Amino acid sequence: MSKGLIIAAGVGLAWLGIRAAAKKQAFDLLTYGVSNIALRWNGLTPMLNFKLNIFNPNAESIPVQQVSGKIYFKNAAVATFLNQTAINIAAKSSTAVDMTVRLSLGGFVAALINKTADAQAVVDGLIRTAYFDVPIKYNWQPS
Repeated sequence: MSKGLIIAAGVGLAWLGIRAAAKKQAFDLLTYGVSNIALRWNGLTPMLNFKLNIFNPNAESIPVQQVSGKIYFKNAAVATFLNQTAINIAAKSSTAVDMTVRLSLGGFVAALINKTADAQAVVDGLIRTAYFDVPIKYNWQPS
């Protein structure tokens, strides 16, 4: 291999690395909201359904690789969720992701009979993209 070819390849790789780093820094973070929270039963299994509305404020589309996290009720972990379906969020638009989470029956019942006054539920997770990760933190008071 000639020295010129090696130098050209090195310059090309350096340019690609600089371009990728600049692109990574140029993105604004996604924003999100949680809506339509509903507790349902599938036989003896409690299921929690909710919509995760993700907004992309950028001029380019953003591919979401996965959405994952845990759900806590009365400070006890009652479920984990993972959506690995690839989602492409178009530029300057919002996409709703329907999440269905199977709750741990034992953890859910234990949390229900826990006598603490704080009946708050918490979604704690992560929206993972090719460029950055966005933490999910959402609290709500079930009625």
